[in-house]
Amino acid sequence: ESAAQKISKTSFAARQMAKMGWKEGEGLGKHRQGMKSHIKVKQRVEEEGIGMEKVKIEQASQNWWQNSMGDTLAKLISSNE
Repeated sequence: ESAAQKISKTSFAARQMAKMGWKEGEGLGKHRQGMKSHIKVKQRVEEEGIGMEKVKIEQASQNWWQNSMGDTLAKLISSNE
């Protein structure tokens, strides 16, 4: 996860938002009730599309289950010998 960085006051986005009344530390929206920080982004691995993280989590879950069952079966076999 990327660390929050201050937006440069000279950046295009900061200038445009300042023209609309936004000040650093305030929320967005009519009543300043919205987000106070930028959206955090994560850099994706080259050649991986959106949704790959879900696939990796599912694979890790399956690997855990297979390893757990394999360990249990190995213990049962060794205790029967």
